[in-house]
Amino acid sequence: MSGHRRKTHQHDKVCLAGTKEIKNVMLFLQDHDVSTTHAVKIYKTYGKDSIEIVKTNPYRLADDIWGIGFKTADTIAAKMGFDKESVVRCGVVFYIL
Repeated sequence: MSGHRRKTHQHDKVCLAGTKEIKNVMLFLQDHDVSTTHAVKIYKTYGKDSIEIVKTNPYRLADDIWGIGFKTADTIAAKMGFDKESVVRCGVVFYIL
């Protein structure tokens, strides 16, 4: 394989890995009724860590992403199974007050 073809092949592998990563994030978020617009913003903000960050604390979205407020983050959290009495949610409500 020539040098140019090798570089192109490596670039293609990197692009394919990135595409798979985006697909996984989008599918995860769509499973929780997150709009495509919000999912793109989440991926652009958190990249490959998107799923882990949203699973751990969906309320971070309200702080970190323009266009996602507490109400949207709370809806996402509820669809993910976070309880209304969750320590994470209560901490955010206390912070807002």
